[in-house]
Amino acid sequence: MKAPLFLLSATLFQVAAIGQTTSPDTGRLIPVTVSYTTRDVEYHNFHHTVKYKSTLTVPTGRRRTFPAIVLVSTNAYENVVQKISDDRRLEAFAGELTRAGYITLRIYERNGVPVQNDSSLMPFDIVKDVNNSVDYLKQKREVDKSKLGIIGHSAGGTIASMIASIRDDINFVVMLGAAGEQTTKVLSDQNRALLLSKGIPSETINAYIPLLEQMISVFNQYEQLGVRDSIVRFLDNWMNKTPRNIVSATTGIVDENKKEEFVNNFVKTYGSAWTRYLLNYNPETTLRGTNSKMLALIGEKDVQILARPNLTAIDAALRKSNSTKYEVKELPGLNHLFQKCRVCTVEEYKDLDQIFSPMALEVVTAWLKVNVKEVSTKRKNR
Repeated sequence: MKAPLFLLSATLFQVAAIGQTTSPDTGRLIPVTVSYTTRDVEYHNFHHTVKYKSTLTVPTGRRRTFPAIVLVSTNAYENVVQKISDDRRLEAFAGELTRAGYITLRIYERNGVPVQNDSSLMPFDIVKDVNNSVDYLKQKREVDKSKLGIIGHSAGGTIASMIASIRDDINFVVMLGAAGEQTTKVLSDQNRALLLSKGIPSETINAYIPLLEQMISVFNQYEQLGVRDSIVRFLDNWMNKTPRNIVSATTGIVDENKKEEFVNNFVKTYGSAWTRYLLNYNPETTLRGTNSKMLALIGEKDVQILARPNLTAIDAALRKSNSTKYEVKELPGLNHLFQKCRVCTVEEYKDLDQIFSPMALEVVTAWLKVNVKEVSTKRKNR
């Protein structure tokens, strides 16, 4: 019999105190009186080799138990500007979910290191962390153990689907801006969309994408020592037969120094252990293996995870799964962070006041109400 995780401490921070929520009109944070408690909790993994510090939010009310959600957001391979608002987005999102009647748990520290600053974490590390967090929630008397779920953003959505495919006690999963296509295709589509968002013509981009895909494939075919030489060889061959204006527009290469800079950045970005792992990961496999209820949302203006191809791939995989209820949906006018955007580039993230679109939040809470909360209530009242 598996031993329970060890609870170290739980510190109560607020009960029906002044908190923050998102404005229904702008999505900005505004102060409100909240009807839930927030606690800092500490717990270990099974072998006591990892110590977690997490934030637990619990609704107040007459119900004895509530559905519970682990929130997962990881920026390990995403643009640094996204990290600016990540903690605030999680805090606001957790508050809205708790006001709607759901317990939430989100890890903020792992073995003394803030999780948003720990670039050494691999996907399988985060899978273990979330698994341990689910096990921790199952020990809480206020948790409805038949209504455990995971909500993950971007790579966090990928992590959520991985866990749902290996556990039979995950009742529901919400994937926000998560990939459904294989990583090579995601990266190709992502680069095309990012270049288009910068005003580069499609014809110019079409000349660059085959080189990009060829260079990315190197990380699957060669040992680390041979990667750089192979990339330089592919790049030289392409540059020798490509007009200079196309080379400079897509790569920024105008001389040998810029070429060296491009190669260094490419190897650093795509040669990371995280990206190499995901290059061998097929989302279809995990999605087909789930029994959980699933909601997948992607913003129409997302240039990191393109909505149409990825939602199509997610839908096709879930059709072959044992999921009893699933829905995929494109949300108009929203970027990768589910903000209402103007020019909708990655660089714009930090300039937008909106933390998380109220429209997106309404879609999530409405789906949860029908597929989780009301189902739980009906079962309880039988």
